[in-house]
Amino acid sequence: MTKIILGGAGPAGIGAALTLINSSVKNLEVVMIDQGKRIENRKQDSSVDKAYGFGGVGPFSDGKFIFDTILGKRQIGTNLSELIGEMDVEYLKKSKEQFKYFYEPLFGKMKEVSPERIKKALEISRLAGIHDMDYIMAHDYHIGTDRLPELMKSIQDYLEKKGVRIITSERIVDFEKDKVILKKLMVFKMVKNKSIIVIIFFLLREEMILLGSSPY
Repeated sequence: MTKIILGGAGPAGIGAALTLINSSVKNLEVVMIDQGKRIENRKQDSSVDKAYGFGGVGPFSDGKFIFDTILGKRQIGTNLSELIGEMDVEYLKKSKEQFKYFYEPLFGKMKEVSPERIKKALEISRLAGIHDMDYIMAHDYHIGTDRLPELMKSIQDYLEKKGVRIITSERIVDFEKDKVILKKLMVFKMVKNKSIIVIIFFLLREEMILLGSSPY
């Protein structure tokens, strides 16, 4: 049995957990550790709960997911296929499919942009170009602040059903060759691990850094 420990239950940790449990690799034990609370215990009026817990910072945001720009150019957010490599493009496609898997049972099928809307957008784009402006039309999926925690709860339940152990209100403070050191209420605990340690941090600039992934 190979044990994998994920530090953080934000977008990076959730994405890693979904990738691992849906991979072809057998005999994996996945443990996710976050210093915040489970999604159902987070409160929107708490500054701490807004920042930490399952789902990361996002569960109380507006919940707009933009995968594709149909018209126009964006410096950030979309047009990723023009900026990243072929492998990352495939990963982006898989991310969209994962999103649909959880989104559609709760809120219905994602609606494609109709030909009529695209026709109107093309005319707006033409008029914008005359005035040296770029009109952007993006295919986004708007969940809403009130519904996003429900989506995160669905993902949380799915991970646990698949055998992922989610430990909350715990903080990883250090790790060594054969253990992860946690801190809760000033008491240090050791989680022994003889296989693989994966520590993931989701930084302020939304960069995922893999600090450790080593066989022991």
